[in-house]
Amino acid sequence: MDLIGKVESPSAKALGCWQLLAVEYTAVFSDGLDPEPSRVRTIRMFDPDYVPLLVRRTFQAPTGGVDTFGYHVIGRHIRVMPEGDTRRPLNLASVPAEWPYATGTIYAQRTWSQPWKKGTLQYRNGYPDIYLAHNEWLVKWMRACHSQMFSAAQDVRKAMMAQFKEDVLAEQRALDAVQTDRREALHEEKSELHDAIQNELHWMRHPRQRPAPPEPKGFTEVTEAAS
Repeated sequence: MDLIGKVESPSAKALGCWQLLAVEYTAVFSDGLDPEPSRVRTIRMFDPDYVPLLVRRTFQAPTGGVDTFGYHVIGRHIRVMPEGDTRRPLNLASVPAEWPYATGTIYAQRTWSQPWKKGTLQYRNGYPDIYLAHNEWLVKWMRACHSQMFSAAQDVRKAMMAQFKEDVLAEQRALDAVQTDRREALHEEKSELHDAIQNELHWMRHPRQRPAPPEPKGFTEVTEAAS
């Protein structure tokens, strides 16, 4: 197992604090930490991308021993990761035999645990987080987050639709302006064409009224100047 946050010197025992040695994510539960299947189904009714995961964190204790703590993790499945997304996929140590996520990315939305309050002795000494059970509070928290995300998505959708409508109206206004200018130009062209036709008809009907052709100009004799 690759160690994360390898312990160098001084040791955790000498410091009197906990030091993280390794982190392992898995989709195979043990030690009585299996989530209730009915609760998982309830969550997936409003959040179908939810994936229950477990993280094992191994610490060196102040006593010099090594202890491992397991925590539930709210995992998410993304079939196609959007370009530029900074979320890192998880490298799962083990998955069930029938793993339904053959393609896509699994990432950790958050670890379902409670960190120690800043300033406390436990916080300063790096105590492991407080374990939170996979119970109805998790369901309530995820439902609230989903409602908030859905509300935000609806606001974004409304803003997008409003922008689309404004773009369409702006394009329509520009098109109307072009058509108005074209109609005015066509009107002028029709007027000029109408006048030309009327003049031509008039001279055809009244040939004697036609203006006399201009007198031809006489030739100008050009002589080469003597050199």
